[in-house]
Amino acid sequence: MRLKHFFSASPWTAAACLVTAMVLSAGNVHAAGFEYGPQGFHAVGRGGAFTLKADDASAMYWNPSRLSLVKGTQLHYSHSFTLETLSFKRNPAQPLDYAGNPKGDPVTFDEARQADGFFPMGISLGLSSDFGLRDWGFAIGFVGPSAMGKASFDDPNNDSATRYAFKNMDILMAFLTASVSWKYHAYGRDWFGLGVSFQYATIPSMKYSLDLVSPGGPTNTNHPVQTRNDLEANLDMSDWSGFSAIIGAWVRPIPSLEIALTARVLPINFELSGDIEMKGTQNSILKNYPAFKVPATLKFTYPMSVQTAIRYRHLRGDREVFDIEADFVWEEWSAMDSFDVNFKVNSVEALGSTIMLKELNLARNYQDTYSVRLGGQYNAIPKWLTVRLGTWWESAAHRTAYTMVDLPSFERLGIAAGLSTEWRGIEIGISYAHVFQMDRTVGAGEGRIYQQILQPDGTIKNGYAVNEGSYSGSFDIITIGLNITWETLVYGEGALDRPTEETSL
Repeated sequence: MRLKHFFSASPWTAAACLVTAMVLSAGNVHAAGFEYGPQGFHAVGRGGAFTLKADDASAMYWNPSRLSLVKGTQLHYSHSFTLETLSFKRNPAQPLDYAGNPKGDPVTFDEARQADGFFPMGISLGLSSDFGLRDWGFAIGFVGPSAMGKASFDDPNNDSATRYAFKNMDILMAFLTASVSWKYHAYGRDWFGLGVSFQYATIPSMKYSLDLVSPGGPTNTNHPVQTRNDLEANLDMSDWSGFSAIIGAWVRPIPSLEIALTARVLPINFELSGDIEMKGTQNSILKNYPAFKVPATLKFTYPMSVQTAIRYRHLRGDREVFDIEADFVWEEWSAMDSFDVNFKVNSVEALGSTIMLKELNLARNYQDTYSVRLGGQYNAIPKWLTVRLGTWWESAAHRTAYTMVDLPSFERLGIAAGLSTEWRGIEIGISYAHVFQMDRTVGAGEGRIYQQILQPDGTIKNGYAVNEGSYSGSFDIITIGLNITWETLVYGEGALDRPTEETSL
């Protein structure tokens, strides 16, 4: 039995791998926001068409029911390097007088560009094992959403086109996942499987910055680019209390055809706590006042999702020569309609006066997204060379009027390819994906992202729209990965072909 061989070879190896997975990933999984593509080097190469193929420990977050098909004990590691290219050319802003009539010349803007370059911290790590049981699979690991965790727009002269909506962010998000899966085996083959993953969701750190307008008279607060009462707001918050669950199922009516359904059935209601530091910007009459901090919370909802898939397997005896998979994905991003900031104090003595505080709602008004994915792989030289190809289309989460540059989600088209090779249970691979974000324009009078002007009574007044203009962007993703199958590494090829436990748990 493989269970016996596994523990007799090294009784502490499994525990050591688990601890390593937890410690390394906790410090290094940086991601947040809208997911721009798949996660894991197998999945990236297939363009995200991986709901049914899910043939490594990353199945815990793709489709936990597939873990019962992952033989032996396997350590999975994937590392993505992502380059976001994003530019925003803001429309000229026309100053208005207090009656709303144009005054003076329109203000023009240089093109704003995302300035942080490659994001190197897209890491996922997991350990799976069947513990020698034919019909069961288990896994534990960490994963972060496939997204940009760090971005910024330069504002050296305090006149950036993005400053009242977004300046920079550095966010850490991770999901600690534990999974179990079972499959039904009869008449010499596998028929269907079920699985569930339990996730502990954390945001250990979220730093986010934008400019607000502090209370003041009309003369000091009425300008589309630089008001005399500008404040820089720097959020520094965290949340360790999120929970979610993923369920999955697959069925194989005939050996060459599979169908699957998997879903995140619980939304994650994050409530971050921390401080918001506020200080006058260099263009502001408040620049010489001391910075001050206000304790606050920030609430938003991470969405539920549903994935369906169908896969054709071309078999030659017991060997899968190639496969083709098509997936359809729905995500409930409409649940994230705003970032709700609630201050824990009603007033603060700062800037030489008493500032009243109520709440700050940063409108986002996202919409649900839909994605179609098509991909597959060809096992060109068994064990030695596997080739993967894939493509996908995804609808936009951003409604045009609420387009933003912090977590951009426009209509997308992705293309991907990957290669891997395996020797004695050690598989190494590399994948590349390019994600086209369709250009979009927010016309004059259409923008719904506004300056946030604090009023003397603590309420918020909308100022000038700050998101009107043209947007263009893309992502380039390079993913490297490693899978190590313990039994094959220790005992050589064929170790997993030994008879397994016939009894269930």
